[in-house]
Amino acid sequence: RLMLALHLEDDAVPAPGGTAPGTVRVEQRADGLLVRPARSGHGDGHALRLRTADDVTVADDAQLFDDGRRRSAGVVTLLTTTTSDLAIELRIASADDEAAPSDAPGRQAQKEPPASGAGAHWWPDVTALRVAGGPDTDPLAVSLPWLVRDAFVHFLAPRGLEQYTGGAWGTRDVSQGPLELLLALDRQDDARDLLLTILGAQEPDGSWPQAFGFLPGHEHFRMGPPHGDVLHWPVLAVGRYLQASGDASVLEELVDWYTPAGDQAEPATTVLAHLERALDLARAGFLPGTRLVAYGHGDWNDSLQPADPAMARTMTSAWTVTLHHQALSTLADGLAVVGGHRDLAAALLAEAAQVAADLHRYLVVDGELAGYAQLGQPDERGEVTVRRLLVHPRDTETGLSHGALQMIHALGSDLFDPAQAAHHVALLREHLMGVDGVRLFDRPPAYHGGPMRHFQRAETATFVGREIGLMYVHAHLRWCEAMAHRGDAEALWLGISQVLPPATITVVPGARRRQANSYPSSSDAVVLDRADFARRYAEVLTGQTGFEGGWRIYSSGPGVLVRVIAQSLLGIRRRGSTVLIDPVLPALLDGLTAEVPLGGGLLHVHFRVGPRGHGPIEVRLAGRLLTAARIENPYRPGGLAVDLADLAGALLPGGPELEVHLP
Repeated sequence: RLMLALHLEDDAVPAPGGTAPGTVRVEQRADGLLVRPARSGHGDGHALRLRTADDVTVADDAQLFDDGRRRSAGVVTLLTTTTSDLAIELRIASADDEAAPSDAPGRQAQKEPPASGAGAHWWPDVTALRVAGGPDTDPLAVSLPWLVRDAFVHFLAPRGLEQYTGGAWGTRDVSQGPLELLLALDRQDDARDLLLTILGAQEPDGSWPQAFGFLPGHEHFRMGPPHGDVLHWPVLAVGRYLQASGDASVLEELVDWYTPAGDQAEPATTVLAHLERALDLARAGFLPGTRLVAYGHGDWNDSLQPADPAMARTMTSAWTVTLHHQALSTLADGLAVVGGHRDLAAALLAEAAQVAADLHRYLVVDGELAGYAQLGQPDERGEVTVRRLLVHPRDTETGLSHGALQMIHALGSDLFDPAQAAHHVALLREHLMGVDGVRLFDRPPAYHGGPMRHFQRAETATFVGREIGLMYVHAHLRWCEAMAHRGDAEALWLGISQVLPPATITVVPGARRRQANSYPSSSDAVVLDRADFARRYAEVLTGQTGFEGGWRIYSSGPGVLVRVIAQSLLGIRRRGSTVLIDPVLPALLDGLTAEVPLGGGLLHVHFRVGPRGHGPIEVRLAGRLLTAARIENPYRPGGLAVDLADLAGALLPGGPELEVHLP
């Protein structure tokens, strides 16, 4: 059974305040229900017209409370009988609208093109990514539409359940979840529009704010100053879009710069000029004598904002350095896909190599990548010394010896050779793995509750969740990406299962039941406070404390997870006019089938999975062996690249199935 709760409002009855009795009336009409404000002194207003072919009982909000008492006349509930799906059409109409009766929507109506009204096909299109294959895949199969729903909440109306009073686009966040979602669904036009909006929020000096308003009337909301990593996310996003689309025209698109209200606007420039200004600003922020970007006001981990302003200018974050390297190399690769910018692409690759060299020179110490390093000024010979390391076995100040973020991103960006990669995976497994997934540090940061010493919220926040609770799902998803890149199918599948709410209860010891259709952004230990958390951390790692699902829905994580499923697990990725087929699947998923949005259609795929689970040996379409080229991967046999044109027939309704053979 399903229940919908509709909270209604109009100009005179704002939500969620108490509404007067009689504010809402429900009328049964030939063409469905009409829900509208009662006639009153403020006028008739508008009404909500509802049509459905399902058996629905209309009630008030008493159904929402244990005591069965009505609280508000502004809430209407709709209750179904037992059903497996529900089709309801809602639209705003005049309260006196007496439209002619029409057929109520049934399940078939969802599949037929609408007679009028653009966008009626939208929801089936964006939830077209599907998998099937038996009980092992059920949690993933039922989660996919909800993950897409959560991702679009973050994209289109960034207000979460815990943050409903306002919202904006975090530059870092919107460059990840929404963009990765759109690329996973192969919605390239939407991804292009998103990028142009992000670039239109860029400051004339080349920077972006931490967050910015994008809805009408909110354009001048700017949150700053930005963390040191924010500058690199839009550059990486453009590179990813170029890789996927092969769209050279976007580089010449004219885009405005942000202008404060009342100021003289700077002339619009090309996307390429926007990127060059961002890259120049990044270069201006190098620590003296190096190619390492300064820490600035923090990095991705929002709890690690520096307590001492001097740290912002003299410290570097290894994770931000890996991001900078990834942005440079991805943009260079994207330029190679679109063609025509050979010199710029070569210069970016050379710069990325310099960044990688300095990362190994200053940040890889005793064979382990440190989280942070504070550097001195170059001496008379131009040599730079490391004054101290933080989040490393040599760290004697913070109590943190190992950090996950920098290691995971270095693995995913090919910054380690195979031996170094294997060593860091072993470190992650030994020091940073709990039963619920990868954890940010090997132990909780010390709680001071008074003057800050190194990092702000890490030392003062009382809430044990998200970064403070150390199991932040977003970072765990990057671990899943890295495991796919290495070809560890078992680790990838376990990692995905650990964060899918329907699967968590069965694969994570100590996991408590949680809302199964809602992405939790963290795994929160059931402890009293931060002192209790630190004291019982060994029990946290084994699940003895129990775990609750953390902050729900409003996160870039769902979009990232959809891309991990589509492009890392199923391994279907666009690269201009080429399709990369690079699945990483455990043997238990032999026989898995999937439908993946591609090229304006749906690619139906059937996977034959052997014990290795990666590096496909052949792909066949309707029994015909397709011509394919092997993709390079420094850690394992890569996937296969085929021409999109060779798959054209398979993307049509009723087209043949693509068969992928994994040894």
